[in-house]
Amino acid sequence: MKYTGMTLAITGLVDQKFLERSFAFAGHAEFGFVTQCTLDKEYADAYKKIQKGNEVTVLGICLGRDKNDGPLIISRCIVR
Repeated sequence: MKYTGMTLAITGLVDQKFLERSFAFAGHAEFGFVTQCTLDKEYADAYKKIQKGNEVTVLGICLGRDKNDGPLIISRCIVR
């Protein structure tokens, strides 16, 4: 993938929260285009404040897509 290994800044609306400081931005799941971010441990308190529908900007490292039709994975994110 073109952006794998690059640091990206992404802004979007939170669609779903997961365990371990991860969330997914709203996207086109039916087309396999969803972005999932995992925050660094130091942002655990910020993660608690994030709610579905909030606009969030993160800076993180692109790990590529999870499987062929899975989400775009962004790791080691910080909240901007």
